[in-house]
Parts: sequence; C-alpha cells; structure tokens
Amino acid sequence: MDLNDCRYFVLIVDHGGYTAVERITGIQRSKLSRRIAHLEESLGVRLLQRTTRRQSMTEAGQVFYDHCKAMLIEAEFAQEAVAQLRSEPAGLVRISCPTVMAQLYLAQLIGEFMTQFPKLRIELDATDRNVNLIEERFDIAVRTRSAALREPGLVAKQVASGRFILVASPKYLSTCKKLDVPAYLDAAASIGALGGGQTQNWLLNDLIGNTVKITLQPRLLCSDLGSQLQACLCGVGIALLPQRIVAEALADGRLKQVLAPWGTPDEGIHLLIASRRGMLPSVRALVDFLTDKLPGALEYSGG
Repeated sequence: MDLNDCRYFVLIVDHGGYTAVERITGIQRSKLSRRIAHLEESLGVRLLQRTTRRQSMTEAGQVFYDHCKAMLIEAEFAQEAVAQLRSEPAGLVRISCPTVMAQLYLAQLIGEFMTQFPKLRIELDATDRNVNLIEERFDIAVRTRSAALREPGLVAKQVASGRFILVASPKYLSTCKKLDVPAYLDAAASIGALGGGQTQNWLLNDLIGNTVKITLQPRLLCSDLGSQLQACLCGVGIALLPQRIVAEALADGRLKQVLAPWGTPDEGIHLLIASRRGMLPSVRALVDFLTDKLPGALEYSGG
C-alpha cells in the first residue's frame, strides 16, 4: 500500500471531493480517482460511496479515515520534531572516548559545553574499545591511534597529536639491570594492553628516525591505560604510555622515562563521525566545540 494514497484519501474526504483536491494540490482528478480505486482494490473494500450528486464514506472508509488521519498528524509532529532538532542543538548526542582521556579532559569539557545548550543530553562512553559508530549508533568517537581510522564510511578530523614513551617507577628501576638499548626490553618486566595478546610488539623510534621492533610478553595486561599507569606507578614494570598522561608523574619524580628518546612516532588524535551530510546541529556543535577546546586542554596537560 502506497502511503501517498492514504494522504489523497484523507484530502478527498476533508475537502469534499476530487475537484477541490485537484484545485488545491494540482494533482489531476483522473489520477486521484485511479489512486483511490487502487487503494480500495488493495484493501479489498469500498471506501467511498459515490452517487451523481455526492459521495460519502462507507463504514470501512470511516474506520480507515480515522487511522489515516491520525497517521498524518503523527507524521507532521515527526517532521516538526526533526525541524526543531535541526534549528538548534537539542536531543541526545552519544560519544565514545578512551577511558583516561574521558576522565582527564573530556568530562570537564563536555560539562562546559552542556551549560551552553540546556536542551542537550549527552551519553559519554569511556572505553578503550574501538566502538562501531554506525552499528552502535554513536555520533562521535575520539580515537588516539591512527590504525583505528581504517573504517569505511567514517570521516576523521585530527585535533591533536602525541607520542607514547617508555616509563617506569624508580622502585622498579632500582631492581632491574640498566637498560641501555631497546633490545634489553624483552628481558624486563612490562605492562601491556589486554587486547594486544600474550605476545606483543612495540614499534619504537628515536628522534632521528631510527626504528626498532621489540617483541615481548608483558607481565601484566590491562584493559585501559589508566590501569596500566597505576600498575606502573606501583612498580610492576615498564609501560608504553601517552606522554601527556604521564607528564605530571614525570615532573614530580614518581615515574622516570626509560630509554629516552625512544618512543612511538607521533600519532594523531581524531574525532570520528559517520558523515558530515545531514549532521544534526547538536552533533555539529559538539564537534566544533571539541575541535576548538580539546587541543588546548591536551597541550596544557603537557602533551
């Protein structure tokens, strides 16, 4: 059944016949007549009782009209609701972000953003898992590893960059042999990412472009960077962590950099969205806000 036929039927009843509807809509009377006939055929009942002078609804027509009228009213409400969403930031925005970044930076920024738009609701999913924006219906995702960007249908906007460096606590370093070159890392206790598996590869480079790949079996595997940081502070072993989140611990001596200047190459921090086309004002406003504010927050943290 064509829903347009339902609309034609309601218009014919409301305006008293085909001629009036033709005058209002510009749709030819003959076409309207064919569409109503097709509608009656598909339903298997007569909706309009026609005479030479007037037409009236049958009992089935009255029932069908009531439901069609309600459906069209709801459709108008739906259109108005979407129009309102498109006119100002409102409604729900869902964003995913790595755990530590959400705790240290994003939660505060989102609080600042929401004070500007009281009609907004936000769901912040703090996770180190790479969510599927389309399947899981996220509007925005913050990604800190370039490898995570290789997903079809996504638009990435880089807002900052940074590198991972090797760190350990003075307590741990006092118990292990001196680390002069990256090759010695495979004999040291290390802390790795749970998703990386029992055996992991750390690809490191120095500031003049030398590159080395270290294969190791971490003593401890953690699902998020915050847990890796805490374990490192407790002296479990060496961790490869974002420079910006260890900056404070390095400054106050709780951590020491290991094998400086070895670390990962600079990697971009990106905002990912499903598409720019048809983006709601609420999503666009948050993307613009984070593009403006997040780089400063990360830079201030020492990244």
